[in-house]
Amino acid sequence: MDTSKIRVIFEYEFRRGTNAADAISMLRDEPRGRPPTQVNNNELKEMVEADPSRTTQELAASFNVTFPTILTHLRQIT
Repeated sequence: MDTSKIRVIFEYEFRRGTNAADAISMLRDEPRGRPPTQVNNNELKEMVEADPSRTTQELAASFNVTFPTILTHLRQIT
C-alpha cells in the first residue's frame, strides 16, 4: 500500500476518533490472500467420472462458480 493511501486511512481514522496505534493494528489485521475455493477437486472428479457427457457449463452451474473456475479445476485434476 503506498504512502498516500495510508495517509488517507489515518486521516479517516483520526476523524473517527481512533488513535494512530489502533489504525495501524486495523491495517495489519486485514485479511490477505485468496478466498477459499468453492470447488472440491475430488467431488468434481467424481461428477465427471459418473457422467463424462456433462458440459463444463453444467459443472459450473452445479458448483455455482464461473466457467473459467471450472476449467482451472479440471486442469488440476487431469
